[in-house]
Amino acid sequence: PESAALLDLETCGLGGAMIFLAGVVVERDGHSQLVQLLARNYAEERSLLAELWQLLLGRQVLVTFNGKSFDWPLVHDRSTLHHLGFDVRMEAAYPRRSSRGRAAAIESHEGGELERATPERPPRDRHDPRPNPLHCDLLHHARRRWRGRLPNCKLQTLEQYLCGRRRSGDIPGHAIPAAYHEYVRSGDAWQMRSILHHNALDLVTLLQLAMYCATGDGAEANKRA
Repeated sequence: PESAALLDLETCGLGGAMIFLAGVVVERDGHSQLVQLLARNYAEERSLLAELWQLLLGRQVLVTFNGKSFDWPLVHDRSTLHHLGFDVRMEAAYPRRSSRGRAAAIESHEGGELERATPERPPRDRHDPRPNPLHCDLLHHARRRWRGRLPNCKLQTLEQYLCGRRRSGDIPGHAIPAAYHEYVRSGDAWQMRSILHHNALDLVTLLQLAMYCATGDGAEANKRA
């Protein structure tokens, strides 16, 4: 539906690393559209995130794979780092009597300007202006439905058994950060093509998996397992 968006990120590693590619599938005029937002260098991450938030405006449902643990928290963390709105997950850091030593957050107020909120001066308005859609993490659905019926519940395993595809020549996930750094250093577009292709395949599989979960279909997993 047009109210939903599928999201898959490519980053420079784990543990709060930079987001350099955000792939999103949205429905427009009855057709699914794949949009890839790329930071061509390290300085463009902020622009990528700002564009991502605009793309998610009006979307009531966010669909990811392991996104509750990785993608979505990272989007919030990197956005807060770049002063893009006040992070709703930081509200717990500002009870009625704020304790000292809390990390600073960003407050949004009239005029669209941003100012820093500190434990000594909590935000006047704790409403995050950024979209906060209902989050559907398909990894959890996959584990509930196919654990024990498939070798594991990794995305490419589900792709093989449910979608009937086996990837050939795809860049492995662990090699993506180094490939991006090489792209930034040398400008070699070949490095980026392989990453874009990998991200697109992940999103296509995520879309098909979402359809399986929505329709209750999954019997094919037994036939192919």
